[in-house]
Amino acid sequence: MIRMALLGPEGSGKDEYANKLADKYGVPVVAVSELLRSEVESGSQLGLDIQKGQKGKKPVHDDLVLQVMYQRLSEKDVEDGFILEGGPKTSAQAEGVDAFLLRQGRGFAGVVLIRYDYDEFMESMTGRLTCRECGSIFNIYTSPPVVEKMCDECGGRLHRRVDDREETISRRLREYESVEEPLTKFYQDRLEIVEGGFDDKSVFKSISRAAEKLKKAAPEIQVSSTQEEETVMADEEKKKKAAAKKKVAAKKKKAASKKKVAAKKKKAAPKKKVAAKKKKAAPKKKVAA
Repeated sequence: MIRMALLGPEGSGKDEYANKLADKYGVPVVAVSELLRSEVESGSQLGLDIQKGQKGKKPVHDDLVLQVMYQRLSEKDVEDGFILEGGPKTSAQAEGVDAFLLRQGRGFAGVVLIRYDYDEFMESMTGRLTCRECGSIFNIYTSPPVVEKMCDECGGRLHRRVDDREETISRRLREYESVEEPLTKFYQDRLEIVEGGFDDKSVFKSISRAAEKLKKAAPEIQVSSTQEEETVMADEEKKKKAAAKKKVAAKKKKAASKKKVAAKKKKAAPKKKVAAKKKKAAPKKKVAA
């Protein structure tokens, strides 16, 4: 059982490493980017708010990221552990996740952060070629195709994706580097940094060792009676607020109903008055002898 996060720059293979780590510990992967994407696709108000933020090409606001994480971390399949992939990325997100889990009597082991040498990572990413047909990936520096610009697997044509251009990768690396400092300050001894590289097996071994170190160091969190009381009190407070809202809504509905009835009566009054006058003015029929 482990609850931890794995962070790395885009294109570093962190999703694959996260899946391997999840298999090792028998826990699910919680990919933050997927949570955000799913929420946007759902068309919910939260999804619309996330979409607005993404249009400005700025990081999604911490509050919105935390909301989708809270929703996912409340589900039953993550009670015994999870691997968070791609988050938390700020001290506010880190603090939010810690506090959320603590309220549920669950601890968070910490974060494994994959650090790359800038030049090495640029070479790795800008050298990538992707097959248009089968999606196979090659690298002109480390694993070139047998025939230039032709896929070894299916013979399809290889191309360089827009995401693999130097300016795009450079921007992503700068964004990722800005994550390290606030997380290091927040997590301190709960943050493990591993060196990334071309050798996937070697990198995963380093990640596994770091994860195991965090797991062993993570204290068992027990919910104290005070925390239980606070949770109960918070739940009671929520119920009271919900009941009060319901009461106000009922009063408003009742008042609106009365207003509607009064309006109908007011509208009908002149008609009744006219009908009464007509009845009074109508000549009486003589009864035959």
